[in-house]
Amino acid sequence: NHNAEAIDLLNDFLKKQPASDRALETLGDAYTSLGDTTGAADAYKRAAALNDDPDLREQLAIALYDDNRLDEAGKVYEEILQEDQTNVMTQQRLAQIYRRQMRYTEARDMLNRALRRNASNISLRFDLALVDRDEGKFEESIRGFETLLKESEKSTYNQLEKRSRSLFYTQIGIVRSLQTRFDDAIV
Repeated sequence: NHNAEAIDLLNDFLKKQPASDRALETLGDAYTSLGDTTGAADAYKRAAALNDDPDLREQLAIALYDDNRLDEAGKVYEEILQEDQTNVMTQQRLAQIYRRQMRYTEARDMLNRALRRNASNISLRFDLALVDRDEGKFEESIRGFETLLKESEKSTYNQLEKRSRSLFYTQIGIVRSLQTRFDDAIV
């Protein structure tokens, strides 16, 4: 595998030139292409410490998120958001982190901020329905998914649209199942 060889070569180079942010970034890219999220996050973290490049910080945040290092990823995304309050993608990723950390109010607030900038964004609205689901607001979640289905209805669909609609239906089924289990547990 060429990426594994590249990693070995880059690590050898970095023993001689440990302050090479470009080599560290390339190392992170190689780890990413191999699916080694920990290696990628660690390499990007070292590179970002040497070079405060916004694109590099974005790569670091993504790698930390992919490695499930949510606290660290959240901090990097919050720094990115401080510099650009209008970045909908960063707001969405922060909301996803907050949801996974069960910080539902913060997740909802961040998604609503993003939706004020892009009210028709299906991905943001999907994430909001997931927050409702995870928070136990089953009716609101189902309503959110059903609204997405209704608003995306048309006579023909491409493959991506078919997958999205299938995902909406699947989520509605999951939420209804959760609601039934929750109701049965209370009775």
